[in-house]
Amino acid sequence: MASATEASTITPLFFPATTFSRIEPDLYLQRHLEQGLRPQGSARGFHDFLRVSTYSPSPGRCTLHAGNESGSGVIISAGTVVSVTRTRGAAGIYPNVEILRGGFGSAPSTEEMVLSQRCRELLAAVFPADDPVFRVGYVDADDNAAASLLGEDADSVEDEEDKWLAFTVHVQVLSRNGPPFDHVWRAVITALGSILPVRFRVYDEETDGDLSPEAIENRFVVAASDTDEKARHFPAARLKHLHSSTFGVASITAASDSAAVPTEARTELLADIEGEIEETCLTSTVHVVRDETHLYGVSVNVVDAGRDLFVRTTSGGLQINRKQIAEALALAKR
Repeated sequence: MASATEASTITPLFFPATTFSRIEPDLYLQRHLEQGLRPQGSARGFHDFLRVSTYSPSPGRCTLHAGNESGSGVIISAGTVVSVTRTRGAAGIYPNVEILRGGFGSAPSTEEMVLSQRCRELLAAVFPADDPVFRVGYVDADDNAAASLLGEDADSVEDEEDKWLAFTVHVQVLSRNGPPFDHVWRAVITALGSILPVRFRVYDEETDGDLSPEAIENRFVVAASDTDEKARHFPAARLKHLHSSTFGVASITAASDSAAVPTEARTELLADIEGEIEETCLTSTVHVVRDETHLYGVSVNVVDAGRDLFVRTTSGGLQINRKQIAEALALAKR
C-alpha cells in the first residue's frame, strides 16, 4: 500500500492526430495555422490554390479533377444541352448541380439548389439574357459566338430574331473534399468554352424526316459546324481568366511565452478550403468572381456578424475589413 507521503503521479494522455482533430477541430486547426501549415498535410501555402486539370472529351462537355495526384479530391463532370426558345427572357445559361450521394430519384438538397442558383446568377452577370451569344442569326466578325441560319431558305425566314438560345449545363459532383462551388464554376466555364459555333438550318420535311412537334413548329434543326476547328460559340476572350475563388477567413493567435503579455491575433485568408477540418472551422468566407478587368460578384459571410461586413464578431474576435477584401480581390486574379 502506497504511503500518504508519496507524490501522486499524473499520466498525460496522448491522442492520435485523427482523434484529436475530431475532438477539438478548432484547436487542431489553430495549432497548424500557428506553424504556417494547413491541416491536410500538404505543402500548400495559405494563398496557394489547388491544382486543377480539365478535359473536354467532346464539345460542350468537361471532366474536372482538383486535388493531389493520387486521384483523391474533387471530381466533376459537366455536359451542355442547347435548346431554342421564343422567349427572349428565357435565353441564358442554366446550370443544374447534382451532388451524387448514392441514392436515386431523390429530391435536390438545399446545397444543390443553392449551388445551382448562385451559379446561374453569376453567369447571368457575365452573359445577360440580351447578350448576342444567345440570339439566333448572330455572327461576329471572327465567326465566334455564332448562332446562324444555314441553307438556301435562311434569308427568307422573317422571325429568326425571335429565336433565342438556352444552354442547360448538367453538373455532377462525383467526389468532393470541401466546398465545391469554385470547381463547379470552372467545370461549367470549361464546358461552355468547348461548344462549337451553333448552326441552325430551316427544317425540311423531305430531308429531315419526323421530328418532335416542337422542332417542326420552330422549323430549326441543329446543323454540324463546318468552320475552323479553333472556332467556338463563346468567345475565348470572355471566358479567359474568369475565376471563382472562395477564401476561408482564419484568426490566428500567436502564442506568448509570458502570461503577462497578451496574445496577438491576426487574420489570414486561406485559398481553396480543403478537407473536413477547414470546411467545418472556417465558417467565415470571402467569395469573389472576376476576370482580369471585371468584377462580377463579391460575397462576404461573417459568422455572428449579422449584415455588417466590417464589424468584429462576438465569437473568436474575428474581424474582416476592407484590407482583407482587397487582398481577396487581388488573389482572385490567380
